[in-house]
Amino acid sequence: MRIDSENERGISITFCSTCKTCPSVVLTKEFDTVMLGGTEEGWSEWTKAQFKEMVDTAKEGLYDKYF
Repeated sequence: MRIDSENERGISITFCSTCKTCPSVVLTKEFDTVMLGGTEEGWSEWTKAQFKEMVDTAKEGLYDKYF
């Protein structure tokens, strides 16, 4: 994971700094949404609850069988 920028308002990270397919993630305190994507593939907007559910289920291994 690579932190692209971080300040008191939020953080922008890239999950995998070595591959070209992992999305960037932008989290801020000011908005109730999380932005995933990039300039080439476009951006998608998730609620923080949706994003948390995706992260929690990924940690539980739900998506492991697809890799």
